[in-house]
Amino acid sequence: MSEENVVIWKDVKHVMGIGIPWVKYSLTSDKLLLEKGLFSTTYDETRLFRVMDVTLTRTLMDKLLGVGTVTVSTSEGEDVVLLGVKDSLAVKERISKVANENRRNNRASYREVGMFNVEEDEDFNDQ
Repeated sequence: MSEENVVIWKDVKHVMGIGIPWVKYSLTSDKLLLEKGLFSTTYDETRLFRVMDVTLTRTLMDKLLGVGTVTVSTSEGEDVVLLGVKDSLAVKERISKVANENRRNNRASYREVGMFNVEEDEDFNDQ
């Protein structure tokens, strides 16, 4: 199994504290994956070098149930919304960290194909 396929984190959507197995989330070193559907399934993947921002929202009920909504904003202006995520603060931080590591490890490759400008990324100017 290649490094890209190693699952770093996985979970399912939680509603009122109960896991819903037909909405699955997973994170690898280069992709955020969302799988949803019971009878018909949709697979959505977001390449981590496109992640611009990761936001966590928790209502009072979310706090009581130990879940939150993690919103991942991409450079294309699209949002990937992960609902009912357990340990949501740690998941938000993990996604941010892995996305930054992915950009850092692959910046030369992405620059060669014109997908990434290292000079404009704050994460690399601090080094």
